[in-house]
Amino acid sequence: MITYNYDEFMTDCFGDYTKPTLEEFRYESEQTYTADRLSLYKYSQKLSEDDIRHSDFDSWSQTLYTGFIENFEYMMRLWFDKHVAVKDMDKFLRFNVQRTSDTIENGYIIDGRKEITSGRLLRNISYKGIYRDTGKSNSSEKCSLLDTFTGLAINKFNISCLLTPKVAEFISQGRYDDFFAILRGTSNRASIFNPYTYSWILNNVFPDGKKLLSPVMSWCSPVIGLANSQYEEMVAIDVIPDVVEKSRLLHEYSEGLRNGFFVDDSKKAEFYCCPSEQLDNRHNFSEKYAEHFDTVFFSPPYYDLEVYTGGEQSHESFQTYEQWLDGYWRPTVELCYRCLKPGATFSFVIVHDYGAAGKKTPISDDMKRIACEYFKYDKLVNISWGGFSAAEGASEKRKGLLENFHIMKKA
Repeated sequence: MITYNYDEFMTDCFGDYTKPTLEEFRYESEQTYTADRLSLYKYSQKLSEDDIRHSDFDSWSQTLYTGFIENFEYMMRLWFDKHVAVKDMDKFLRFNVQRTSDTIENGYIIDGRKEITSGRLLRNISYKGIYRDTGKSNSSEKCSLLDTFTGLAINKFNISCLLTPKVAEFISQGRYDDFFAILRGTSNRASIFNPYTYSWILNNVFPDGKKLLSPVMSWCSPVIGLANSQYEEMVAIDVIPDVVEKSRLLHEYSEGLRNGFFVDDSKKAEFYCCPSEQLDNRHNFSEKYAEHFDTVFFSPPYYDLEVYTGGEQSHESFQTYEQWLDGYWRPTVELCYRCLKPGATFSFVIVHDYGAAGKKTPISDDMKRIACEYFKYDKLVNISWGGFSAAEGASEKRKGLLENFHIMKKA
């Protein structure tokens, strides 16, 4: 269907590449060290003489060469199988969603890590967008994860973490999973809204809805949410053409499963590749869907915290944060208001704030303030993307891993 196997992934990402010799690797490779591009050898000579990377350069460089160059295909197979491989597509589209007996009240915390592997299908079908084409405004020194692997394939170390003694230790011991964990913290990649969490919210927070509007497709998560919920109809919007097309194909495949193995209760979905603030100008959207939907639920862009490529990105259309709030967010809220039934729900998930210490952007409060000009505020729920722990200080540590889930009603 639309999934990729390992061979397709390798050909697509790296093509035919020629591995350097050990000598080329040592003396002709390039990596960034401060403002200079240095060979591995020259990099080592910048270090103190008692640093093993300097004093035992031959052994250290041999370890890196063996782990990253000679064993490149082996390393990539491990990474692909752990993060991206999909052998049974159906199980990632259909799963049993837990029902809660809890009352979802103000302050409730949803565990967003439950069944986190449900996002693997989305990482497979959109690996370029998620692992290559995403940047972060607060981490300009980082490159994407696939760029890091590409750098290894063409013998250019452009991530300084690869040259730390700890990485050499992991590689020498065959501990690639530990190396991958370092990469997750030092390389850019897009965040994915856990499809299971999306489905859980539709079933437990908004259990009475039938018609869903999702102004952002979140790498196709709403499609899986629709398939695993009581909702009968969804309209979903995004600006990245590939995400829109993949969402359409996923929905068609899911409906094939439903009609082939379940009762014929087909669900309707329509997809728009368009900035949400332009839907009325281009598609007469509010007229077509006037007071039509029961629920709006989505995770909007965080202005420029995560910078995507492809389509008409809102951070490119609006040059300042204030312009983005007035040019993207306010028209999107107004559109949703016109398209929701009286008494229906408007909701969105957003990070509390972002930016350097002392220069935090209160994006959650700002977006809530504008939304409250149109809707009556109901409650604040939180989603935890980290683990739960009883350890001392865990509550404080979790705050940085919580996202605000604002729920409002149309009068």
